[in-house]
Amino acid sequence: MNVTYKDNDTIFFLEGRIDSGNAAETEYKIFQRLSAKYVNKIIFSLENLEYISSAGLRVLLKVKKKYPDISVVNVSKDLYEIFDMTGFTNILNVEKPLKEISVKNCDIISDTNNSTVYRISKDNVLKLLKGKNTRKKAEEEFKRAKTAFIGGVSTAIPYEIVSCNSSYGLIYELLACRPLSDYISEHPEDTSKCAVRFAQLLRDIHSLDIDLSGLPNIKDLFMQYLDNSLTIYNKEEINTIGSLIKAMPDDKRLIHNNYQPDNIMVHDNELILIDMGNVCCGHPIFDFGSSWLTFRGSVDTHLTKYTGLSSENRMLFWVKFLQTYYDEKGSSALNLIEKQIAASAQLRLALALGSYESYSSSLKTIFVENMRKNFFPKAGEYKEAILSIK
Repeated sequence: MNVTYKDNDTIFFLEGRIDSGNAAETEYKIFQRLSAKYVNKIIFSLENLEYISSAGLRVLLKVKKKYPDISVVNVSKDLYEIFDMTGFTNILNVEKPLKEISVKNCDIISDTNNSTVYRISKDNVLKLLKGKNTRKKAEEEFKRAKTAFIGGVSTAIPYEIVSCNSSYGLIYELLACRPLSDYISEHPEDTSKCAVRFAQLLRDIHSLDIDLSGLPNIKDLFMQYLDNSLTIYNKEEINTIGSLIKAMPDDKRLIHNNYQPDNIMVHDNELILIDMGNVCCGHPIFDFGSSWLTFRGSVDTHLTKYTGLSSENRMLFWVKFLQTYYDEKGSSALNLIEKQIAASAQLRLALALGSYESYSSSLKTIFVENMRKNFFPKAGEYKEAILSIK
């Protein structure tokens, strides 16, 4: 039995067999290790364990009684059946074994900082996640996508979490379709029509009456990003951003949190929302902030390349989008809404690095310089706009 320590987590690698012949010895070794070091969480990794008897399970139960935060990982199918049949899956956090799949010779549909999407069959795609804790991320996205689908959102359906290339991902049923952004790029004459449907879909999402208790609050998520930014900004800048987050309005609507044409697929003239990993609850202004960054928030040449739309068509799309969502409000009302959305978008942008798992020192330098030049001098204006949001 080997033991390692990581971030106050104690990881036991159990091997061979644990039965009545060696259970007492195993128990002694485990508690001996635990008594010698501060324990936050205990993880039992079973990839090299062949069998565990009821005597071995009682050892884990004794550990659980003294140290409640326990996970059992890398469990084979046969061992999982033992845990399940004895009811230990209801007592311990036992990770269910996942199917291992290969993406060799599979076409890549998209590749971002957070995931790579592969076409693995005619009807299915694999969204393979990147970074740390990809299994946990996959499980969270699975639950959030199910919540949205059951609540009435037209979204792709994840039906399995799998292992691939030492990472984890989700298999989605996604029939032959294409991103809305590609359609708009190829049919600029339909820009206005697509903007109307883009707005109607978002309004439908924000109007859903569903149980959101299992979803995180977006303001809490932003505060997490701020905590991750403590090494990016100085204390005064952290306080400024924090006051803007607190000033943002509260609400209990379903929020996609990355609403843009790239995350909407077109299938048989139906719009299907994808990328549900960041779904949460909050005020609709947060969704508009992410959309603003796509259509209005960067260098013109970059946005043209990213959206496939000219500057003129991007503005046409954006204005029609706002007019449709807000029921053709007059220009003065839309101008105020535009300022509110821009303030929300700039706040999101200020927290961008805090949402990344890693970034280069050169990116940090450029980013902070830009924020100190363009964001913090206008923080007062942004707060005034935020406080006017209804």
